[in-house]
Amino acid sequence: MTAQPDPGAWLSCYSGGRFYPFAPRVQDVRLVDLAHHLATSTRWLGALHTPLSIAQHSVNVGAMARALAPSAVVGAMAELAGLVHDTGEAYVGDMPRPIKRAFPAFVLAENRALAVVLEALGIAELRGSSAWALALQCDRALLATEARDNLGPRSFADHQADDHPGSAGWVTLLDDPDWSLVNGDDHPAPLPTTEDWWIARRSWLGAMARVVLELGLEIPAPALVRLNGPGCPSWPAQVARPLQSWPADYCHACGRELADARPPCDHCG
Repeated sequence: MTAQPDPGAWLSCYSGGRFYPFAPRVQDVRLVDLAHHLATSTRWLGALHTPLSIAQHSVNVGAMARALAPSAVVGAMAELAGLVHDTGEAYVGDMPRPIKRAFPAFVLAENRALAVVLEALGIAELRGSSAWALALQCDRALLATEARDNLGPRSFADHQADDHPGSAGWVTLLDDPDWSLVNGDDHPAPLPTTEDWWIARRSWLGAMARVVLELGLEIPAPALVRLNGPGCPSWPAQVARPLQSWPADYCHACGRELADARPPCDHCG
């Protein structure tokens, strides 16, 4: 007998809040949770030679989508779509595709979480747009690129030769037009990976802030709670600076400035 999802079941978040995966609420979404959860979650079940977080992958998707967009405005929207396309996983986790296909309840929970995140950020209409479609194309292209560059040649060859239903079409992967988005038939060049979750988190937050400023969007206040201090009113101007120019960060628990840019601070420990 299959257990029914419990709408009262909740998950703990980095910010100290709760998220209800079977009854998600807009008011529970926090940007700092999205950034932190995605940065500390790895793709490929951790099998890549160099760890790649979902946050860094999302930054890479956004960068590629912007580069391929037909105009600056569409490029900014496509980058935003790339940054947020996996944010449902921030609250329900990432499940490998062959397993995910067997759990429709998980897929439903992930889709609901994504919808609530987009609503909380004030960008619900982005899903289904041409910018979103471009970002998903880039997502598929980078799936192949990550495997080629970071999974190892033997594993990649095994995937290509594998034609069982859970192989996600690996046998035709090299011929997939989504993998030839850049410069005609040239496959996408290797994109950044990182072993440092903190850098990935800041990269994702910085890219989000930059795009939000560029598009003139306003993130609703509840999502900004405990970002660079409780309810920081200076976001995104404070965050939207080049990573190299950040001399300090802030403790997301108490809001105090950190000299070494890593939480927690000495005060809250």
